[in-house]
Amino acid sequence: MESQRPWIRHYDYNVPTTIRYPRLTMPDIIQLPAATNPDRAATNFFGTEMTFWEMRLNVLRMANALAEIGVTKGDWVGIHLPTSTQYIIAYFATLTLGAIVVNLNPMYMPEELKSLAEDTGLTTLFTCDAVLPFVRKLTESVKIERVIVTAVTDFVQGMPASTAKSLELEEDWLHFSTLIENCSNTKRPRVVVVPEDPAVLQFTGGTTGLPKGAIITHSNLVAATLQVSLWGNATMSNTPIERRFVLGVLPFFHVYGNIVVMAWAFFNSATQILVPRFDVDEIMDVLGNFKEITFFPAVPTLINAIINHPKAEELELGKRLGLLNSGAAPM
Repeated sequence: MESQRPWIRHYDYNVPTTIRYPRLTMPDIIQLPAATNPDRAATNFFGTEMTFWEMRLNVLRMANALAEIGVTKGDWVGIHLPTSTQYIIAYFATLTLGAIVVNLNPMYMPEELKSLAEDTGLTTLFTCDAVLPFVRKLTESVKIERVIVTAVTDFVQGMPASTAKSLELEEDWLHFSTLIENCSNTKRPRVVVVPEDPAVLQFTGGTTGLPKGAIITHSNLVAATLQVSLWGNATMSNTPIERRFVLGVLPFFHVYGNIVVMAWAFFNSATQILVPRFDVDEIMDVLGNFKEITFFPAVPTLINAIINHPKAEELELGKRLGLLNSGAAPM
């Protein structure tokens, strides 16, 4: 086997060469930590924590709210949000209904959004206050049945909560937090979702033109989550759950951050420290606020910037950072 797959010799001692994948879907992944570690913080977003149980309830309330306004299995739902608590809720609520997440970079310009929205036939779009001018321009030329808007700071304690009025939303647009607050139903919707169903439409890098969409099934996502979990198991199996933290700098609208941070964290009952954008000085401040970061997935340029930062030595990064995950270029 090793002669046919020479990369196996680089595997850690306890990384299996084959895996028996469970027949789970992504909504099952969020149920696991809610059942086993309900009071553990699932997210830390600018200091505001949400437990796994609270996250599960918010996901189910949003899923049922979406069903009430007409979202059904197989619908294309755009998520046009930065890494945030709202992204996670929108993502898992969409998948719970058997709808398909269309990951959209919040930095896309109106023309890029127009092309992708037309190609996919978006029925619903989650977006945020920072990009409303782009979305308003988009909806002038593309009909999207449901536009759901949040202010990124709405899930940060101590910050003023937005409303549809304060955001000056169009009359038929919907407010993210209001949808959740107005839905008390926390039962899992009776929608049959199987591993072979499409889950995410992920746009690949457009090196030869516009990005190209790739369909990812629930089975693909679950398999990838298990793979990255088992690869780091030598470290994580020796780390108590109360000490499991993952630094979420990678954007969730890219498949790397989506699986290696978000899905990994739920599967391993780890707290996600959510950082919506990369600014090396802000990252160093975040690192200084936590005694240890168990898992830090990043790209080489980001890791090099941190290691070479003036504060790196005083923060004793070698002791503060645990398992690193990287790729795409030499580090």
